[in-house]
This record gives sequence, C-alpha cells and structure tokens, in this order.
Amino acid sequence: ALLGEVRALREDVQSMRRDLAQVMESAMAEVFPDPQGELPQGWEWKQTSDVAQDTNRKNPSARPDKSFSYVDIAAIDNKNYCIHLEGVKEIQGKGAPSRARKVIKANDIIFATTRPYLKNIAIVPQGLDNQICSTGFCVLRAKPDKVIHEYLFFAVLTNSFINQLIPKGANYPAVNDSDIYQAIIPIPCPDEPVCSLTEQRRIVSYLNRIAEETRAMDALLEHDLRDLDALEQSILAAAFRGEM
Repeated sequence: ALLGEVRALREDVQSMRRDLAQVMESAMAEVFPDPQGELPQGWEWKQTSDVAQDTNRKNPSARPDKSFSYVDIAAIDNKNYCIHLEGVKEIQGKGAPSRARKVIKANDIIFATTRPYLKNIAIVPQGLDNQICSTGFCVLRAKPDKVIHEYLFFAVLTNSFINQLIPKGANYPAVNDSDIYQAIIPIPCPDEPVCSLTEQRRIVSYLNRIAEETRAMDALLEHDLRDLDALEQSILAAAFRGEM
C-alpha cells in the first residue's frame, strides 16, 4: 500500500510538471495572437525579415590554427530554450565540420531548421559572441530600431509562429532560412518606434517573470521526484530484506 501511494504521488508530480510546461505556452498565446486572430489597435503583422537581418558566414578552415567555439543542435536545451555551454565544442579551424559556417553574435537568436516543432531555439549569450554555429540554424539578428531581441525570441518561440512553418516542412521535416524570414510576427505600433520598443519591453518583462517563476516551480517538482524515487527504492529494499 505504501509503495502504491508513493507511485501515485509521483504520477501527481509528473502531471503537475506537464501542466506547468503549458503555463508559458498560454502566456505567449495571450500576448502573441494567431495570424488569423485580431491584433490590438496600432499593431501590425510584419515579416521576420522586416525586423531581423541575416548574418554572415565564414569558413573557419581558412585559419586552420585558430580555435573557436562551435554550436550545433546537440548544444540546445529545448526545454529551457538556451545553449548548454558544456555542449559547445572547442574546435580548431583545420578540424571544423563542413556545417560550421555561420557567425553568431551575442543576443542573436538561433533557430534550428530541422523539425522546427521541437523548438531548438536559443539566444546567444555574451560568452559566445563572434563564434560559429551550424548551418542547421537560421540566425536572426534583431534590427535594434525595430525590435528588442528578447521580443523577437519570444515571438518565434510561439506555436502560432511554428505552425506557419510546419506545412512547408511536412514532406521533409525541415524548413530553410527564407521560410523563417517570410513568416510573420505581430509588432506593436511599428510606425511609432519609441512606443513600439516600450511596449515590447513591457511584454518581455512580463514573459521573463513567468518564465522565471515556472523554472523555479519546475526545479522544486524535480526535487520532489528525486525524493520520491529515493523513497521508492528504500521501500523496495526494505521489502526485499523482509522488513515490511
């Protein structure tokens, strides 16, 4: 009976974690309407290319003895939407993979083009400024007079943005950079830059607060799961020894 109660508790905690994962999705859906939905007054749909610029490439093998940090899809944490620095590879130019071509700068958004529904999306941290990522990413660099990089990040993370891409990758689970640049995102008051950027900052602050709260709650639930796993093992060990 005790073991059954522990396992039931674990199911409850796992269910709470699944519900928690939907909190951020709901918050973003509240802020970013569906392309078929109605926009707040003064807002407009803009192609990603209107608010973000493409970035340059270079061939690291041109400097064979120079070391650089290389980010590929394996380094992306698609639960917390960040780059795991321990997953970033340090490579010399002469050993660079053929896909190591795209230059990244701090605050760029990297968006994996294979299976976009997996949301392998992250903001480049300061420590990876002027490094290299795989051609398997579309690199989005916010035009600072049009969009805040964190607003752009949240906008491309939404299901409404991803759903614009999925039909194009239906036969093969990948899209290309132009698909991402042609997709649309909602921009507040684009004809009034000061007003637009102020509203974007407010939205980013709101979403960051929810993200921090959900991460903190998830960490507590993860700790509870570890405790329940340990309790289950101790119950099984006691039963094996005939103590129950």
